[in-house]
Amino acid sequence: MNYQVISKFQSMPSLTLTVGTESHEQTNDKSRIILKNLIREVNSSLEEKSRHVDCTLLLKHLDELENEFQFSVVSESVIFFVSNEMKASMSVPFMTESEFHLGDRFMTRKLLRNSNKMSHYYVVTLNSDEARLIEYQNDQLIHEFKDDRFPIANNGFWKSDRLLNSMESVRKNYQKEFYKWIDAELQSYLTKNPHPIILVGSRQSVDIYKEIANRNDLIIGSINGNFTFDKGESTVEIGAKAYLSSQLHELVEDLRAEDA
Repeated sequence: MNYQVISKFQSMPSLTLTVGTESHEQTNDKSRIILKNLIREVNSSLEEKSRHVDCTLLLKHLDELENEFQFSVVSESVIFFVSNEMKASMSVPFMTESEFHLGDRFMTRKLLRNSNKMSHYYVVTLNSDEARLIEYQNDQLIHEFKDDRFPIANNGFWKSDRLLNSMESVRKNYQKEFYKWIDAELQSYLTKNPHPIILVGSRQSVDIYKEIANRNDLIIGSINGNFTFDKGESTVEIGAKAYLSSQLHELVEDLRAEDA
């Protein structure tokens, strides 16, 4: 979506409609009910305030977007931009109110303000020796998990038999088993707080993890690196690199460029 086009577009009426649900309520059925109720309110408002304006195409576009709508747990809100001339939608990883606005322009400044309240996300570091779980908001460190689940040291896979470790297929299978363990431990955090995930590791490590991951729908980015406790890279530096690699960074930069 071209945000500058959206922000500068002018037509009467222009509808901006947002659907946001709390993370524990993020189900497609719940969001569809919210969307349907909002559309009913939009129809009433158009009948009352825009009775002399032909809104046939706007309503047609809105019906199409409703039929196409699929909520994603990666996102916390979905925003629709609809007029007689155009229709567009975008998912954003931050919370907005469920509401609509009718005017001669789309409402984008509020979207920009809300972009500064981005949702948290997890960084999972992957290598042959250990896995770490770190939580951030934007590029700001919240904390690194150090409990009975993380960090995870690889003390059980491919450590002792050098001959077997030299065989690529065997080594890959061992790596899968280790990553299955990591993914299983991660599920307890995702059940409580299903934040987006950014993977940190070699390209091979990231690809293997995606093969076995239970929640690929939450993975929003990856960065190449081997960040263990003894590598000297700080959690702040990891967060900055992860943020720059993710969809979160792209969204904020596009919105700020729009508002400039």
